[in-house]
Formats: sequence, C-alpha cells, structure tokens
Amino acid sequence: MKRKTKAKILLIAGAGELSCAVRERLAGADWELLTAANGAEAAKALGKEKPDLILADVMLPGMERMIENLKRNGIRSGDPLWFRQFMIEPGRHAVYRVQEGIRKEEISLSPKEYAILTVMVRYPREVIAYRQLYRLIWAQEDLGDVRPLMVHVSNLRKKIDGERKKVIRAVRGVGYIFEDL
Repeated sequence: MKRKTKAKILLIAGAGELSCAVRERLAGADWELLTAANGAEAAKALGKEKPDLILADVMLPGMERMIENLKRNGIRSGDPLWFRQFMIEPGRHAVYRVQEGIRKEEISLSPKEYAILTVMVRYPREVIAYRQLYRLIWAQEDLGDVRPLMVHVSNLRKKIDGERKKVIRAVRGVGYIFEDL
C-alpha cells in the first residue's frame, strides 16, 4: 500500500507568545511543520522545500523582500492571502476569520466591502486617500462626496476587526490605513 505524503506548512514566526501558540497548535497534526524565524531563514527553507501552505508574520525582519520574491516566483494571484485576523481567498471572493493561524468561519462581505478590502491589503501601512480609494472601487470620481465609501468602510471594519485591533484606521480628513496588527 502506498503511503500518503504529509502536506507541508512553513510557519514564519518569531519567538513571541502568538508564534508559540501557533506552533503548538500545528505541531503533531497530519502535516509536516517547517519553521523559520525571519525572512532570511524562510528564503533558505524555500530553497530546500516546497510547502503547500505558508503562514507568515509579515512584520518580521526581511519579510518584505521575501514576499516580493514569492510574488515574482510562485505565488499566484488566486492563492489565499493570510493575515493575523483573517484570510482572503481571491479565487472564491471569500474572507475567513483566523484564530491562532487556523481558518475559522467565513465573513460575509458585500461586493463593495470585498473590493475595498482587496485594494487596502495591496497597500499595507500606507495612507490611501478617500478619493483614490473611491476612484479604485467605483471607477469614477467622487464628485465631492465620499460618504458612500465611509459607510462601506465602517461596515467592513465591524466585520473583519474581530479583536478590535483597528485593522483599518481612519486618518481624519485624509483616508484610511490598513494594518493587520
């Protein structure tokens, strides 16, 4: 009888409390757990192994460079995007709540809320001006009224910000910043 190969998960996480909890949760299950403490270690691991899933703390040193390399060399546009509190599955237009690195329930978003979220995650830790975001979502100028955008962002914030960590912050009179804290 042929032995089934275990799926491989690469966990890129520092030594913090959350990282330890995720490691403990993933260890000993029906998959092989590979670990890296930062972007440089992750790059080495990816040179040797081809994981089925990568869970990463994007705030670690060296992660920006590693993410750019992944985008250039193998992450497809339909691959899931994992964040600390939620994950986006672009191929299905679905968003899921995440706890301790494990996918939980689906978060029901309207088409506009989903579009806003997918734009914001492309520009992490950058201010996206109201008008720029409005133009990207509605493909037209805001005509001086960004209130429809504000309503959709308010609804989106209530739905994805489960731990009240201010994933999407307002910059008064300017726009919004996406930070998956």
